[in-house]
Parts: sequence; C-alpha cells; structure tokens
Amino acid sequence: MLKLAILDADILYDSLRPRYQCYGKMFSDLLSAAGAQWELKIFSVIEGEYPAEGEAFDAFLITGSKFDSFADTPWIVQLRDYIFQLYTQRKPMLGICFGHQVLAHALGGKAGRSDAGWGLGVMQYQVTETLPYLDSDDEVALIVSHQDQVLTLPPGAETLLSNDFCRYAAFHIPRNVLAIQGHPEFTIEYANDLLKIREDNLPADDVARARESLSQLSPQGVRVANWMRGFVEDAVGSRQLFTTDRLLCRRWLLQDKPALLSVYGDLQTVRWVGDGSPLTQEEAEYWFSVTERNYRVRGYGMFTLESRDSGEIVGFAGIVHPNNQEEPEIKYALHRDHWGQGLGSELVAGLIVYAKIKLGLSELIATVDPDNQASRRILEKSGMHHEDIIDDENGRKTLIYRLRG
Repeated sequence: MLKLAILDADILYDSLRPRYQCYGKMFSDLLSAAGAQWELKIFSVIEGEYPAEGEAFDAFLITGSKFDSFADTPWIVQLRDYIFQLYTQRKPMLGICFGHQVLAHALGGKAGRSDAGWGLGVMQYQVTETLPYLDSDDEVALIVSHQDQVLTLPPGAETLLSNDFCRYAAFHIPRNVLAIQGHPEFTIEYANDLLKIREDNLPADDVARARESLSQLSPQGVRVANWMRGFVEDAVGSRQLFTTDRLLCRRWLLQDKPALLSVYGDLQTVRWVGDGSPLTQEEAEYWFSVTERNYRVRGYGMFTLESRDSGEIVGFAGIVHPNNQEEPEIKYALHRDHWGQGLGSELVAGLIVYAKIKLGLSELIATVDPDNQASRRILEKSGMHHEDIIDDENGRKTLIYRLRG
C-alpha cells in the first residue's frame, strides 16, 4: 500500500478545531473521496514533528498555513531544508497554498507578498498543460484564501494552472512535484467559517466578492484530488519500471541531468554514439523534453539505471524511435566505472522482457558500430541477430541487429 506523509503546516483557529480538526484530516477526507486507498500519517511540522529516521514514505504532502512560506521563522526554515532533502532523494511531493509556495521557494524559485492583494472565495483557472493524470483541459474552480503567491518558478518547473490574478496558480516538475495554490480540501462551509473569522482584517469589497463567489460557483476539489492521486501513483510507479539482479530501471527525473552529462559527456563512452561528440547542456535539456513527449505519446522512452545496492546512477537505457522511425530501438550506455561487470548483458535481457511483456512490442532493433565488439556480444547473447549494415546520418557504418517474436 502506498504511504503518504502529510506535513501539516498550521494549527486551525480555536473556534474551527472542534468541527474541522486540522488540515491533515481535511486532506485525508479529500483523498478518500478521490478513491485513494493509501496509508496516511499526519505530522505537525509547525510543532516540529517529522517522520522518524528509517520511517519510509512513498510521497509527501505539504498543507496550507496562515504563515509566510518565505519567512525566516525557524520551523519554516527547517521545513524548506527538509523539502530540499526530499527533492534530492527524488521523493514525489504535493503542495497546497502555503505548501505550493514553500515548495517553489525551497527548490530555487521565489514566493512573496503579491501586489494583486487578497485572493478569496472561488476562482477559475485555465489548465495550461496536457498531462496523463489530468482528466481534461477544461477550466477548474477552486476555493482560495491567500495574499502571497509564487513569483518565480523553480528550475525545471512548468506552469499548470493560471489566471489573471495568479500567474503561477499551479506548477509541476515531472514526477517530482505537483504544487497548487488553491484549496481542493476546503469545503464551502469551511471557507465561509474562515472568512467570518478574518473578515474584520480584510477589504470589505474583497469579502463581498468572496461571499458571492462561494454562493454561486462550485469548487472542484475532488476533481483536483484525482489529479493529485494520479500524479502520486504515476510518480511512485515510475520509480521502478523493472529490475534485474543488480539494476533498477526507472523513468528520468530532473535530478538525473548531471549523471546524464557525466555518462554521455565522457569521450570514451560517446565514441560509439552519434558523431562521437560529448553531450552538451543544451542537448541534455532537449533530450529531456523529447523523452517527456515520448512518454506522453508512446508510453515509453529513455530510462535511468540505478544500482539496487547503492542507489547510484550507473547509466541510461531506453526504447526509442530516432527521427520517428517505425521500429522501436534499444539504446543504452553505462558509466565507464561500471564497464566489464556484465551489467550490459543483464540490462539488455531485462529490457527485452520489459518491452515484450509490459509494452507488447514484438520486434526490436539495435544499432551498433562495427568496431564496438563488446556491445555486439551483448546483443548476440540476448538473442538479437545481425541483419544489415547501413550508413547512419553521420556517415558512419552502422550494424542493424533485430529481435523477432
């Protein structure tokens, strides 16, 4: 069962606690309504509660809060540090309102007080991305209560929701982060009760507009909860596509770029790849975008290879269609430190099983330089047969290997 840690970043007003308890409880109810059969545990991070060392969770959710995500208050600084630690560990994270802002601030973006003033009541947002876990690109309505906003996105983040009031109303980092400014967990009743407590300190016109929107518009909290569920389940599922005795194969993450540049930037490795030139930062960025598109269109692409023992990235592999060729093609490259250990044969055997059983691909090809004897032996050992020799796009002789049936 998937395990979610809810990092509750607030304590409700005294008058609200008897009925609503806490934000963690609201999210528990919301996710249950969305059909998420997960194990949930709530931690009051505002009071210094965090998962114990060795207590494993698959994903994390940071709730809203009445406090500023960009403040230097000790518990908020601690939370930002913890978020960055989770990010380096490649843990999927959700963030709502304060959680949305603190994720941006902790990961290299910026959150702060907005010149637009208070956002209150129910707001409509345009969906600006097409992602597998979204039901449609129809506008979405959410309850809001905030005067702070994400002002600058963190590196690698893409806008998901937007309107004239809040440019970055939601953002995502593929399979890492889904952050939303609005409150899918709020009910109309809770929003009205919260507004009643705060109204004496809010502009009267804003309060009137908020009450009107709460009476006329229907927030779509459960719809967004289904997005959250889809994001988490996809992110967690992508952490292990298949395993071999020594390798774990998963989808690419933004944090893999340094390792990708290390492998494909090595002259000895890339002498067999393309025109033999090391991969540049710009080419890596483009490759990541192409891989994301391939997953959306085809359901597969390039993978990251980790050591099952250490978690170290040892190389990259995948099933691709260069220049939109019809046949699916196997690609792989191991870090030079891991050559000569039999990992190539182990990988290709596992990749072929994955392609046949999970992806339903009946035929595969591989291309290899005639002088790359090590890769030729790996392909032949896996059951692939030399079929042809061609001149590739760089004018180099290339052998075609094929696996049928």
